[in-house]
Amino acid sequence: MKPTREYLAAPEIARSRDEASHGTRHVVVENVTTQQYLGGKSTVYLSVDDGVTFAVLDWNVAMLGRLKLLVREWPPHDVRIEHLDDTALRLSYCEHTYDGPVDYRASYCFDNKTWRL
Repeated sequence: MKPTREYLAAPEIARSRDEASHGTRHVVVENVTTQQYLGGKSTVYLSVDDGVTFAVLDWNVAMLGRLKLLVREWPPHDVRIEHLDDTALRLSYCEHTYDGPVDYRASYCFDNKTWRL
């Protein structure tokens, strides 16, 4: 789905957003609380035309990343934007374990169009 600016700005009780802009890039992270997923899910939207149109950055990771994810909640949720520049987007997210919450980082490289955990 490619949401409109109005959709991403509309308030909803079970939804929260984090936004950042750099140059013509505008990123919106939408965190949704649902019963379908383990606590919720997060979707990362990217616009390269100053927020006129958005596309979804899919949570595709390399095989090495998949091996790391065997014991993690995936896709991540409660995602927050840490940094956005010309080359990469850095995010942080929290996994809830028996010992308490654990913070993780993920970054998306705009040149390679890949996620790194």
